Amino acid sequence: MELRRIRYFVAVAEELHFGRAAASLNIAQPALSLQISALESEMGVKLLRRSTRRVELTDAGKVFYEKAHAILNEADYVALLMRTAGQQISHLSVGSIYPATFKLLPRYLGLVKERFPAIKTSIQTGTSESLSGEIERGNINVGFLRRIEKTASLAYMNISTDNYLLAIPRDNPLADARYVEDYFRAKFAQHGIERNISIVCRNTLSMMALVTAGFGVAFVPEWAGDFPNPGFALRKMEDVDMKISLGIAWRKEDPIANKDELVDIAKALTETKLRHEAQP
Repeated sequence: MELRRIRYFVAVAEELHFGRAAASLNIAQPALSLQISALESEMGVKLLRRSTRRVELTDAGKVFYEKAHAILNEADYVALLMRTAGQQISHLSVGSIYPATFKLLPRYLGLVKERFPAIKTSIQTGTSESLSGEIERGNINVGFLRRIEKTASLAYMNISTDNYLLAIPRDNPLADARYVEDYFRAKFAQHGIERNISIVCRNTLSMMALVTAGFGVAFVPEWAGDFPNPGFALRKMEDVDMKISLGIAWRKEDPIANKDELVDIAKALTETKLRHEAQP
């Protein structure tokens, strides 16, 4: 079975029109029809139902269309793998959410540079959702982001975990307390504050700015304390144990991201190692 014929079939199946499919493939329509007929003869089934008005996939055609994508993707991956076999990595595209830029990203790039001195790196920032999409599309090799839903195309490895702490303005008396007990929950319930939230903010940097400006308190990841001279204090709250993970994601079929060296480097960035390196 020729890959060329499979590509022709996929084009027709997506267009459901021989003329448009032939134009996208830059071949003549009669030649395309002959190739599809040859594929059907080779498989012994009809893949397309043709009429003067329309082209439709048969039941067999629908099944083969799904499998054809996997066949072509695997063929493209193998071809790319063969072209890069034995080659040094010359360029690495890395995606990162903002929290990773403080510890994980610099350490990772430093270790990569030690292993591949001549490598050139490009960095793209964004949200976990946007970066995972860029990884799936092949625009980014590896990305530092929050835990993502498992997909057939992406791999994810957790590296560190951030605790959520309560950010309190420095001029607030509670900023001097080591732990904040049930003070807020009791007061919130007493005054009905939990039902009267005036500001909803999903961005950590914006929350930090609002707390600093005295608009209130907020739970933020502990990396917020890495900022120089923050205008707030971070305190643990008893009986509150909220955590958020941070790890590295890559496309399973990316021959660059799947080089053993890059995976091993990522494995070296364990939470224990980060804590050890952070000690004076």
